[in-house]
Amino acid sequence: MRRVRVTTVASSVVALGAVPVFLTGAMGVQIRAEFGLGPAGFGIMLSAFHVSSALASPALGRVAESRPAMSMRWAVTLTLVSLVGIALGGRSPVLYAGFLIGTGLGFALAQTSTNLFITRTVPASNRATVLGIKHAAIPLAALLAGLAVPTVAVTIGWRWAFAIAAGGATLLWARLPKSFTGFSNPPAKDGGGGIGNYSGHGQQFCPWRFLGLFRSRNGHRRGFCRILTVRRRCFSNCHESHVGMVSRSPFNPGLRWHSVASDCW
Repeated sequence: MRRVRVTTVASSVVALGAVPVFLTGAMGVQIRAEFGLGPAGFGIMLSAFHVSSALASPALGRVAESRPAMSMRWAVTLTLVSLVGIALGGRSPVLYAGFLIGTGLGFALAQTSTNLFITRTVPASNRATVLGIKHAAIPLAALLAGLAVPTVAVTIGWRWAFAIAAGGATLLWARLPKSFTGFSNPPAKDGGGGIGNYSGHGQQFCPWRFLGLFRSRNGHRRGFCRILTVRRRCFSNCHESHVGMVSRSPFNPGLRWHSVASDCW
């Protein structure tokens, strides 16, 4: 149940962040007619979302790293304010572009914070699946924006689509976790042998910290060798590092693990 909630929350936050720009693109005919914009002007206004999201992502990634749970709330809040502003105001292209900039900032925060939310709360065995479902939420948001044209924009007005999306954002904001404490990732179970699923003695497997590549010569045989540093968390609150070499040779295509050193710090 916990995994379902994590997937639902992360997917909803990302989909909500992409909804305003998809609604704008889907309802471009109505918006251009109201503002009197040509294709070039409408494209410049729409690019405000992508430019702000791209430029702010590195800085906002650091913010999400320090406060991931709060960053998800900020992301939804920025998107909610922009949706309400477009629905009630946004009577000029410049003001509309300003709201799209706010949405782009919210989308950048949504991507980084939800990725951290998943990696810190979902076990490694299911993490790729949850991340895939989260990324599928973006084309789903595009689908919903397209469906809003005949159901909302043509019938009651294009601004009502943003008002409905703002109502959904309000409900989502109320369901966001205040911290990741209640979603802590359980320790990994004892796994089998091998490098990819190594978790010896129940310790949690951590990402590889260093990957180098060099070529070795063994007589007349040449092979490619990778130096891997694998870090895992010990129950004694120290970090044990296993440094080894995985060799692959055209004469011996199998992978072999050779332990070189280990230490604890």
